[in-house]
Amino acid sequence: MKKALMMCFMLVIAFMMVGCSNDNDNTILYNAVMVNSGSIDTAQTVNYFKKDFLLENKVSGVRYKNENYDPTNPESEEYIFDESSPETITYVLDSLDKYERVFNTNYEIDYDKDILILFLFADTNCTYSLNSVELNNNNLKITYKSKINVTTDPERTFILIKKVNAYTLNIEEDEQELFIEETIRLKIL
Repeated sequence: MKKALMMCFMLVIAFMMVGCSNDNDNTILYNAVMVNSGSIDTAQTVNYFKKDFLLENKVSGVRYKNENYDPTNPESEEYIFDESSPETITYVLDSLDKYERVFNTNYEIDYDKDILILFLFADTNCTYSLNSVELNNNNLKITYKSKINVTTDPERTFILIKKVNAYTLNIEEDEQELFIEETIRLKIL
């Protein structure tokens, strides 16, 4: 019995190690590149995102500062664990107007040819790399790999990807499905 449990444990560890690998041997279609990624809190040290955008786009699984915290009230909590927000949020930024609603920084992009895809989620301290980009029936599947740097409490994390040839993705005002490791709903700004 102990041998069977040990084998199962070793298999789980082996699968986890493969999932966190950081190899990037394959060619990425559509000249997609990962522009930036990491903790939103770290990015905010240089005022990367608009504050209004971050207040409106919280993800579950993260502790947020309680805006109504009252230090004089012993029952008031300084941080609140979010369980009601969506697990992931994805935006397609296909115009300068949409970009400027999200970011405080400038990034050179030709929106006639390129789009940016912003993916928000909760994760620990990881390094991310783009693994593949596929387009099937107007569904864009983006696969990335993560490498755990340090085990921390989950924090709001982002991945920003630039994809060339935006015309290959049919973006309409209705919600489209975008696949990033799992099916998630796409928000059009």
